[in-house]
Amino acid sequence: MWSHVTRHVTFPPSAHSLYIEPVFTICKSVTKSMDQYGEIHRILVTYVRAVRTVPADVLTRKAEILGAKFGLETEPQVLLRDLISTINVNIEKLGFKIDVVRDQDTSVVRYVFVNTRFDEFIQGCTAYTPAELDAIKHLIDSIVESREYAYSVLYAMAKQQTTAVLKQRTSDAVVLLRRLVEDGWFEMTDLDRMVLSLLCLAELRTYLDDKYGVLTDSDAQGKLLRCNVCEELATMGRKCRGCHVAFHHKCYTVYERGHDQCPNGQCRESIRETVVVGPN
Repeated sequence: MWSHVTRHVTFPPSAHSLYIEPVFTICKSVTKSMDQYGEIHRILVTYVRAVRTVPADVLTRKAEILGAKFGLETEPQVLLRDLISTINVNIEKLGFKIDVVRDQDTSVVRYVFVNTRFDEFIQGCTAYTPAELDAIKHLIDSIVESREYAYSVLYAMAKQQTTAVLKQRTSDAVVLLRRLVEDGWFEMTDLDRMVLSLLCLAELRTYLDDKYGVLTDSDAQGKLLRCNVCEELATMGRKCRGCHVAFHHKCYTVYERGHDQCPNGQCRESIRETVVVGPN
């Protein structure tokens, strides 16, 4: 349903990031900590850090090529899993992680390189100015708090809001919004609405949970929805009309095949009585 709506961004190696450290410092720190594990780990972590997000099949192919180059006969999927596990053991203490996420529309598995130190990022990020960070937080507010679980904001409104927060020219707001899309933190739909990207949801997961809360029976004020099947945040999918239960599109399709009622024992709605989550 949504594959034709969202324009996914390909991230160049020079893409800006929301990291605490400048890119050259990150590279130096990661490389230093990976020395004991060999060149194959350094090559893979450098690649993932550069592209920031990559489909699992693409990264599996990269691992297969590396395995052949280094004379390893392990199955590519197993090799990739082992390489990622070893890399994460070393980079997590530096505040980074190669995480696994699923596309909310297609359920395609992707690997993302994330910074896990969001609190420090907010206070000491080198990629964006304090005014730009403030504009980013206002933009996230507008998206998360949009009406009827649309989890999006019209580009025209985002531009107007960003101009007001920056207290600069509209052209400066346009440059920042374009940069945020190119850097992978937001995506644009064909209907000119801005939405949170998979990278943003993965990297800012803790921040989003803490600030907005997740809608549940015990927290009726929560702004976010969590998929009943995969338990990841759901900003595109379906939601039960009668309660907090939500699904990503593919997760809903799978669940609906074998169930008639909402999985919430306190809800009497049919599982087919749902509303759209996300821009529509």
